Amino acid sequence: MLRVRTQFTGVQGSPWLSTFFFNASTYDQAAATAAASAAGAFWTSIKTLQNAAVNFTTLAQVDVIDPSGAHSGAFNTTPVTGTGGAAGIMLPSAVQGLCQWRTGTYVNSREVRGRTYIPGLTVAAVQSGGLVASATSTAIQSAITTLLGNATAHLAIWDRKWSGGITVASGAPWSSFAVLRSRRD
Repeated sequence: MLRVRTQFTGVQGSPWLSTFFFNASTYDQAAATAAASAAGAFWTSIKTLQNAAVNFTTLAQVDVIDPSGAHSGAFNTTPVTGTGGAAGIMLPSAVQGLCQWRTGTYVNSREVRGRTYIPGLTVAAVQSGGLVASATSTAIQSAITTLLGNATAHLAIWDRKWSGGITVASGAPWSSFAVLRSRRD
């Protein structure tokens, strides 16, 4: 698997880190570049939902991870950077958007699933009743569709228990906000 990390900075409590894993037919420079570009495109497509003080950068090093989770190589890529484009008050750091990933693969009668938290959203992302605004959900769904459509690097869930990267089959934004416990500061 390839591991692409994105770092968020610019606001109190940062830096924040988000990690994507990708499967590819071969783990070479081209696949690493495609994975970093896919992760960067995802964050670029939703940066308009993030507060203008939030900056993101895909880290240059894309790691190769073997099925046991051990680091077995690395490639250098060109970082993708961006800055949030939303004015207004940022939601608390712990309150984030959420992408839910589904693999359709079952292990011990349970589907292997994953999630990605979206930091730096503003109050404009909230609709009455405290749910995620429909325009926000639509933008996140568009980013999900683009990410899952990458022909070279396929988004994957790394399952620690079953030692491997399982390719994601579908994804959807959650209609409620998520709380990332590690960011409750």
